[in-house]
Amino acid sequence: HQEATIGYTFPLNKIPALDWTSLRASYVAQYDWIGASLLAREQGNTITNGQTKNLTGELKFEELYNKSKFLKRANATTKPPPPPDNAPKVAGMVQQVDSLKKIIENDKVKLAKKERKKIKKKIRKLQREIRKLSKQPAEIPGVVKGVVRLATSLKQVQIQLTENAGTELPGYIDSTVLLGQNWRGLNPGFGFTFGYQPDTTWINKAGNKNLLSRDTLFNSLIQQRYSQHLTVNAQLRPIRDLDIDVSLKKDFTKNYSELYKNASSSVNGPLERFNPYASGGFSISYISFQTLFTKFDPNVVSETFKQFELNRVIMSEKLQKLNPYASGSTQNPDGYYEGYGRYAQDVLIPSFIAAYTNKDPLSVSLVKN
Repeated sequence: HQEATIGYTFPLNKIPALDWTSLRASYVAQYDWIGASLLAREQGNTITNGQTKNLTGELKFEELYNKSKFLKRANATTKPPPPPDNAPKVAGMVQQVDSLKKIIENDKVKLAKKERKKIKKKIRKLQREIRKLSKQPAEIPGVVKGVVRLATSLKQVQIQLTENAGTELPGYIDSTVLLGQNWRGLNPGFGFTFGYQPDTTWINKAGNKNLLSRDTLFNSLIQQRYSQHLTVNAQLRPIRDLDIDVSLKKDFTKNYSELYKNASSSVNGPLERFNPYASGGFSISYISFQTLFTKFDPNVVSETFKQFELNRVIMSEKLQKLNPYASGSTQNPDGYYEGYGRYAQDVLIPSFIAAYTNKDPLSVSLVKN
């Protein structure tokens, strides 16, 4: 067994325009070589590999808003301290400016060009400081604060994308020495040992190099898997002391298996593919806010669910009419057409979406196979 991990954090904090964001990527590779039984060496060893890709990002909108002095003051949860009395300090600076101007304007005082330039620079610096201290920020009205806080209610977003993939390849004849390789032939290759997912061409080449078992009793399946997981978490604060967390998820999985073996009576026969099988799954977050706040009695069936049941009959008829091969299908006593029953996937999904989004079932998009 061997495992390799590499990660990188993008230096976005070094870029002033993007220092409110962060992004990190990582890659993990796994490899296993499992020896064959001593009683059936001709069945070959089993090699498996896997890869995990991960991308994590964070958007700190609160830090972005604070780049604006106006937004920072409007979103402040505590009252700002009273402005300091800068009048004495400003008066002292004005006197300094007047004194320096008199020195420059006095014909009796002879100044070098370099010194005169230095005094003028100091005057400009004092004048800028006077303007800064004399200017006091105006009080922001409560209505404006409320509007600003509502517009900037999104405070933080976290995004994570993870992909997993792996392959199990039985019947592998070659041995392993170091880093998963047989260094005489460099098999199965650094690509496979560091997570590369082989395709049909790669497996065919391995078979042609006599790296896979040709034993006629071999019956182990090649198996491959893939999954993708996306998570988005957002934090909103429309008013003080009211935090809203929103979580969105999407999952996709896919699995594939096949038998790659010698089906002839000879041990030198060609390798062929049998019984290919693919399966998968998909799920995603969905906020049906149109029916989220409807009245609900836990002791009775909700009106929304009843509408879902009625939609199935309407959807069954719609699908039957759209399918030219189902034009002759009959309507069953329960109202459903043959091939589009109450539990058919093509009927259930659009009927459910129409009911819980309060839409006409005939206007909802159909499942595309």
